[in-house]
Amino acid sequence: MILNDIASGTRIYPLSTVRSDRTLTKDIQQRLTNLGFPLGAIDGLWGAKTQAAFEAFAKKSQIRSDELSPKTAQLLLPIVASTPKPSPSPQPAPTPSPVSKPTPPPLPTTLRAIATGSDTWSIDQVSASTVLSKAVQQSLDILGHQPGFADGFWGAKTQAAYVSFAKTYQFNPNELSPEAALGMLEPSVPGILVARPTKRLVADDYRKIAQSIGCSVAAVRAVAEVEAAGSGFFRDGRPKILFEAHWFSEFTRGRYDRWYGDISSPVWNRRLYIGGVGEWDRLYKALCLDRNAALKSASWGLGQIMGFNYTLAGYRDVQQFVQDMHESEGKQLLAMFNFIQASKLDRYLVNLDWAGFAYRYNGESYWQNQYDKQLADAYRYWMNVA
Repeated sequence: MILNDIASGTRIYPLSTVRSDRTLTKDIQQRLTNLGFPLGAIDGLWGAKTQAAFEAFAKKSQIRSDELSPKTAQLLLPIVASTPKPSPSPQPAPTPSPVSKPTPPPLPTTLRAIATGSDTWSIDQVSASTVLSKAVQQSLDILGHQPGFADGFWGAKTQAAYVSFAKTYQFNPNELSPEAALGMLEPSVPGILVARPTKRLVADDYRKIAQSIGCSVAAVRAVAEVEAAGSGFFRDGRPKILFEAHWFSEFTRGRYDRWYGDISSPVWNRRLYIGGVGEWDRLYKALCLDRNAALKSASWGLGQIMGFNYTLAGYRDVQQFVQDMHESEGKQLLAMFNFIQASKLDRYLVNLDWAGFAYRYNGESYWQNQYDKQLADAYRYWMNVA
């Protein structure tokens, strides 16, 4: 390809195509240098310095930095001076009053600043900032979209990774909106809405479960207090989860163990847990590989019911189970007690047999943590409150 031909044509070339043509690259390097955008050696190799010079030129010229269009080629080529034709003496024009242009807001340097703001930024603007580009690259890498090295240079891999992320959530791939920034900081299950504010437990939730089981409300409250996760949601509105790498390996027959050992392991490994909202980064990475296996490999909500136990929790499929775990703590608690009933543990609540319940719910080492005593104490407390 020759720069003059591109300038006089109509075809637009992606930057990945341009990089592979050393002759064209060398021509562009020479012209960028002539225009005051130094880039080091003019060697026909499109490296980081050439990329930075081209992006600076594109930003100044207000053109796209991920392609070589006829307009871009025209701006790179030298301007040919033409002989001016004589014209009649111009009449003095009235001096217009100066109009001040509004100053655009500065581009934030963090994803959190964009997520909490109201401005939407074009990818050309984002890619011109190495600090913000690096933040985007780091988030895309955590979420499994493979942007390459987090070096702050928005190249072809980063562009492809962002397009993949945008497609997953149906964002505009040509811009970075507050919603997209929040999606990179607090990723959720694609297609399942995170409810904000979250719906907490109310008294009627306990009453309905007690009626369905045939036990006292105090017994339900005791189990919820001792065995549940305290709150079913993180502060950002996503359900509490714990991602189990050994189950993800089981459901995917180990095909991701070698390359994704942090989320897929043939054996249980405590060191793989991140804890807190960090477990969502692990889940989202798994979702990019196998959605169904990922949903089944996490424990959800107040009762931390494993996704693969969706049938025991009262659901036909794991998708609907996870959907309801996003909806309210009431549905999370109901799923927990559906599991208890399906496992035939409800009779121990009816009979107030706390040791029998703890043995079957917590395992034979329940006595080490005195789960039976905790349950009995909580029951007495709620009976007195009632």
